[in-house]
Amino acid sequence: MKRIIVHKPITISCNGAFRSIGILSLFVLFTHSLLLAQLPLPRITAISNSVSGDSINSFVRILSGEDPVTINSQTWYITSRRPGTTTYPIARSYIKSKLEGYGLETHEQYFSATYSGYNVYAVQPGRDPDQVYIICAHYDAVTNYAADDNATGVAAVLEAARLLSCYTTEYTVIYALWDREENGLVGSKYFAQWAKSNGMDIRRVINLDMLGWDSNNDGLAEIHTQNYASSVQLANDMVTINSTYQVGLNPVIKYPGVTNSDHSSFWNKGFSAILLIEGYKSGDFTPYYHTTSDRYSTLNLNYLYKMSKMSITTLANYVIDSYVTLAGTVYHDGDRLEDGMVDGTGTNAGGSLYVNLLGADGIVSASAPVSADGSYTLEALAGASHSLQLTIHQGAVGNSAPSTLLPPGWEYIGEHFAGGPPHDGLADGMISFDIDIDDLSAEINFGIDDAGAAVLGTYRYCGQVICNGEFITYTPPLEGVTVTLQGGGQTYTAVTDENGEYRFDDLPAGTYTVVSSYNAETGGAVNALDAGMVNAWGVGPQSAIEFFRFKAGNVVFDNRINSGDAGRINLFSLNDGNPAWEAPVEMWSFWKPGEIISQNYTTEGIYPEIMVGTTDVTQHFFGLVTGDFNLSMPAHLIPADPCNLSGEFRTAHSPSALPRD
Repeated sequence: MKRIIVHKPITISCNGAFRSIGILSLFVLFTHSLLLAQLPLPRITAISNSVSGDSINSFVRILSGEDPVTINSQTWYITSRRPGTTTYPIARSYIKSKLEGYGLETHEQYFSATYSGYNVYAVQPGRDPDQVYIICAHYDAVTNYAADDNATGVAAVLEAARLLSCYTTEYTVIYALWDREENGLVGSKYFAQWAKSNGMDIRRVINLDMLGWDSNNDGLAEIHTQNYASSVQLANDMVTINSTYQVGLNPVIKYPGVTNSDHSSFWNKGFSAILLIEGYKSGDFTPYYHTTSDRYSTLNLNYLYKMSKMSITTLANYVIDSYVTLAGTVYHDGDRLEDGMVDGTGTNAGGSLYVNLLGADGIVSASAPVSADGSYTLEALAGASHSLQLTIHQGAVGNSAPSTLLPPGWEYIGEHFAGGPPHDGLADGMISFDIDIDDLSAEINFGIDDAGAAVLGTYRYCGQVICNGEFITYTPPLEGVTVTLQGGGQTYTAVTDENGEYRFDDLPAGTYTVVSSYNAETGGAVNALDAGMVNAWGVGPQSAIEFFRFKAGNVVFDNRINSGDAGRINLFSLNDGNPAWEAPVEMWSFWKPGEIISQNYTTEGIYPEIMVGTTDVTQHFFGLVTGDFNLSMPAHLIPADPCNLSGEFRTAHSPSALPRD
């Protein structure tokens, strides 16, 4: 097996200038084992069903002189393919033009021994170009017409080239038409010797000779084989193909097989080869053999179609890709975009998840673990309908799909083809699609996120940096101010937006300090000891003191206060000595819009209680100096969402009081 890049063909029916063009790239994995052919493979089925009786019949009629053909602007009837006749080279030119018309690299191989002649063969390089599969027939004849012997075999080879040339094959395919078979297999012997001398790795040879006579319609087809290399296995594979793809023939293996056709040239060089022929040894052989009565009208066309179909399907099963390796990533979708899209930010969950491949019937056909970096790969049958499932349960191949479930506290955010919209718009850990190289263009990714429960220690901080335009000359609010958050040995950075707002997402539990880079008095940067905004708080699971999911605040300066540090609040700290507080705590910064009013206060920071109206939630504290303060507010004043407030303050909530955005 070999992982390779596949270029998608546009269409199965291609010829000439309209041949397929590779436009998509995928990672794919192929199989060429006939052990898998007990069930039909969708792509091979498509090829098998595309074999055209009309196409085959047309080839035979032209090659046996029934219908005309135009070669080099001249019309011919190829009434004879016997060497030395006028139309013998016309037959060769016709064959060559058809192969070239399928976009194949075509060669005329001249040989000269006891007899001279030209083999015609076309090469379709595979992704592994060194392994070679050959489908072949001889095109020369003894008498005129020679429809069964062997226009039928040539027609099947041309039909194989017409169909398979539309695909990118795993291995190299050679479509070969031998000359001088009737004079002692001269052309095929020359090629086999040449291939052996040049180290060609020929894996299989399917030789087709006389495919059109079945007088009793029993569908008997002889497959001749010998104990050379894998010749017996090749014969068995063809029998399996007939059954699996319901070709409708009655194949019979002949062992040891006859040696009077071109397959034996390859046996003699140690290659695997078989001969497919009508009932040559079974008593149902054309009575018109090597006579001028071997005409198109004597052929059993349905039998010819099935013989061609069985040989082409056997070759396709060896060389055509059938499995695609799906690759993707499970992302920890940090932005929590609950719209079916995966933003691909943050890190993955990893380690405890599985991606299961399900058939249209919901049965598991493959399962792969999600690796530590969030990636997964698994093999899927091309040309079929499937679903991918992300879950904590490893699927058992052949069984029904397990439940779709994530670890506690996690939820599905989306799944989609990378670079495109979600397939079904649902964030449910399932995505359905048809797997085919014609359809699949990229990875299939999943997004998940933790739900933000206190047990997971994920919190959010949001705030605002504001200048009061009445007292400060800088334009409010402040955009582009850098806010640095420090805690737990980590530093996080955010920049205020056009509304002066900033936010930090998915913070673990801990104690943090946030510092703004803006000094409202000077308009310049500040340091940690002279900060424009410094807040400190603790976050964690709910308790008598630390039950805050959000902690935020603002420091706003009144630059009319110039007496030392008066009017500047550098640091807030929570009250950790009054467990009687039951309501969430809020940290505020305040300024005096009017003149300064002196207040008497103690070193503990006890200030007069301020009356707050139902619509005016602004609190005023006057005459503050630098220090630590204990601040609180009644629970009924806490807004529903602190991140949507306007003004100069932010509030704090317990986890249960704040809906997840």
